[in-house]
Amino acid sequence: MDSQTGSLTITNTRTEHDGDYTLQIIGSKVLLKTITVSVSSRLPVPGIIRDSLNITRLCHTCSDEVKVSVKEGDSVALKPYLTEIKDQIICLWMFGPNKSLIAKLNRKLCQIFLYNGPDGRFRDRLNLDHQTGSLTITNTTTEHDGLYEVTIEEKKEITYRFSVSVSGI
Repeated sequence: MDSQTGSLTITNTRTEHDGDYTLQIIGSKVLLKTITVSVSSRLPVPGIIRDSLNITRLCHTCSDEVKVSVKEGDSVALKPYLTEIKDQIICLWMFGPNKSLIAKLNRKLCQIFLYNGPDGRFRDRLNLDHQTGSLTITNTTTEHDGLYEVTIEEKKEITYRFSVSVSGI
């Protein structure tokens, strides 16, 4: 790891280096990026140079959001990378460029709030899992297309972003 740039390079790459690598960027908010690496002796992999793998170069080609595609009428589950939420956590789900609050989970007070959105587009379509903080949108339409963001507040804030694309039937 380069101490000045934070760049991570794996040298003499082999198939045992296959797997998920998580990059945590700490700024005003904590951002997590997962990079899946597949090392093959037969196929070229972007980021491999002279038998080394520069994780940072791979990261620049990926987005800080998870892209999700769904057909109109189907349900979509947006899952933060948590298996279970601790009792002190608050999850805030926002939608769109104005980051309208659409769901809130407060484990400390055992409360879940679901909002219709500023124009009512989420009426009776949202479910929030109180164990994991996952948000499910049922019976999707193209008006549910867009950017979703969940902020998980505990000791630090962690934000996950999901770009949802809803295609017509």
